[in-house]
Amino acid sequence: MLRLLIILAIILQLSACKKVQQMVFEPRPWGMAETPDGSPVFRQGWEDGCNTGLGVYGGSAYRVNAYKFRQDITQTDNPEYYRAWKDAYTYCRWYVWNWSRPSRE
Repeated sequence: MLRLLIILAIILQLSACKKVQQMVFEPRPWGMAETPDGSPVFRQGWEDGCNTGLGVYGGSAYRVNAYKFRQDITQTDNPEYYRAWKDAYTYCRWYVWNWSRPSRE
């Protein structure tokens, strides 16, 4: 009976580990706006650019957990995608930089 309980406990622990690995922790600065409305191409460009900006200027908590350089190479020739990517990169990097630096009061 004890052996069965130990095996059951191990199975439960392993299943919990898998769920934790599947969770994605994406810290976002407080008050940061959500993705603006637009076409699917625009929204994808915005998300990719914002994730890149947060990863570049957000510090280790942003880089390690969720945000990396993202750019859809098949869409870079698309002016709508690329403009959204550049605008989001600029917006998100400046937002997180201003939000995370110490106050100068």
